Amino acid sequence: MAGAIAEQGAGFHGVLHKMPAAEQAVLDKIEGGYAPTPCKVKLYSGEIRDAVVYVFDAKKMYKDGKERVDKPPSERYMDIIKAGCEHFGVK
Repeated sequence: MAGAIAEQGAGFHGVLHKMPAAEQAVLDKIEGGYAPTPCKVKLYSGEIRDAVVYVFDAKKMYKDGKERVDKPPSERYMDIIKAGCEHFGVK
């Protein structure tokens, strides 16, 4: 699909969701190819908060000893991302 890649000092715009730990545990299982990674986020208001970002983890992208093919997100998935950004006011 689409995911963050760890790079010191880098950033991106997105949506910050607040969820209970039990729901995050479910999301952790769904996002199997990504590592939940603590980070700091800066809101558009300038406020800094602690958060978790799901970072691409190449080690988790192997199945039966075979590396998965890295492909760009589908047009449908990109449309969902764009619609979400518009809905939540992501710059």
